[in-house]
This record gives sequence, C-alpha cells and structure tokens, in this order.
Amino acid sequence: MAINALFEKWRNRDAKSLTKEEWKEFFHDRATSRNRYEQAWKAYLERTKQKTSRVRELLDRTNKIMSTKNRENKTAKKSVLRQKLKDAKEKGRNREDDLLR
Repeated sequence: MAINALFEKWRNRDAKSLTKEEWKEFFHDRATSRNRYEQAWKAYLERTKQKTSRVRELLDRTNKIMSTKNRENKTAKKSVLRQKLKDAKEKGRNREDDLLR
C-alpha cells in the first residue's frame, strides 16, 4: 500500500472509536509509512549526491527568498526569486545545487 493510501485509510477515522486491534493496525501503518518515507529520502540523497545539511540550507534560502517584502506584487516576487536564483547560479553553484534548478 502506498504512503498516501495509508494516510487516506486513517484520515477520517475517529480515534476515540478505534478498537484495540485497530490501534495496533494504525501504529503498524504509521511505522510502515515512516519507514517508506525514510527509504525514499535516503534514495533521493544517494541519487542526487546531496547531504541533508545542504538540502536544509537550500530550503532555508528558498524560504527566505519567498518571504520577501514584495508579497503584494506577485510579478515582482517572481522577478526577485528568478534574479536570486540566477545570482546563485552565477556564483558557481549550478552543478551541485540540483534543487536550485
């Protein structure tokens, strides 16, 4: 069962009405979901040769870019993001930063 299917299975269930057996099944499905997520994350890191710390740095930078003062004007916001990504690429980080592409 896919991770999303596991989520959907329990999404609208009322925790107060679960039986003891359903709780066991829920915890098993939760562990399965977490394990699959971890496997996918490790596969991504291996495939892209990224390090968790580098991905975190890039996500933090992206968040900072997206939190600019130009929120009112979506066009200006997109323009600022494009310029910052272009600047980062010109600084020689284009090969190692797959997330910036």
